[in-house]
Amino acid sequence: MKTNNKVSIILPCYNCASTLPFTLESIKTQTYKNFELVIINDGSTDDSIHIITNFIKSVSFSVKLITRDNKGFLYSLEEGIDASQGDFIARIDGDDFWFPNHLESHMKAFEEDESLVLVGSEAYIIDQNGNYIGEYAVPHSYFDIIKFMHNDNPFIHSSVIFKRSAYKKTKGYMIGNDEKSKHIADYYLWFELSKQGKCINLDIITLCYRYNQNSMSRTIKKYNNYLARLSVMKEVNNFYKKYPLYSLYCQIKVLLRLIQTCLSIVWEKKPKMLV
Repeated sequence: MKTNNKVSIILPCYNCASTLPFTLESIKTQTYKNFELVIINDGSTDDSIHIITNFIKSVSFSVKLITRDNKGFLYSLEEGIDASQGDFIARIDGDDFWFPNHLESHMKAFEEDESLVLVGSEAYIIDQNGNYIGEYAVPHSYFDIIKFMHNDNPFIHSSVIFKRSAYKKTKGYMIGNDEKSKHIADYYLWFELSKQGKCINLDIITLCYRYNQNSMSRTIKKYNNYLARLSVMKEVNNFYKKYPLYSLYCQIKVLLRLIQTCLSIVWEKKPKMLV
């Protein structure tokens, strides 16, 4: 494989003015230079568009800007990929940021193993103020990723780079317009890509993932997420029949989490006793 393959970086943005400068600066400082940046401003109402336009004026590499009314995260991803030209697609969100070696380390992995279709990595977890919380560990080998996929999403979205040629053989991110589809789009895409070639996570930290805690709404999202994940897990189990007992164990585990989440939602809504 050529060492100078072009990477298309897809960056959807919706009201992320407070964190976007860190994201853009991390792209600017990448040691791997053969890339284009596609930014989708999804109807932001804050200062995001001014930050983006000023950034474009300050750099010499190719930046495509799509700006329009809000249509949602998954639509933005599809639109950005359609507007891009690279042989490889890299993803980053407007509140995360990469370390300078991110693209280079991933592209080196593709160069060393042409059977790879998807490469991710580990991350530091930070809060909204940039304070360190912990490390985001993921399975590394293809074998461990397939096993983990029976239970959960094995990739950090802002860490992944995947081959465009493999992506074209999938349904992409827009797998449906219902609420369930929004929760499993990336998970399902990784499953679809895993059918076409090897997927790995590098055993190195190449980015910071920003954790957005929002108590009640986050709990409800977890409920919807668990329901959606069950449907993906069934498809994973049907395709990778070599781990049936492990898959059954994982589905039971997710069901138990679902029950726990339902109980926590009920508890949050329960009127507090006056003392």
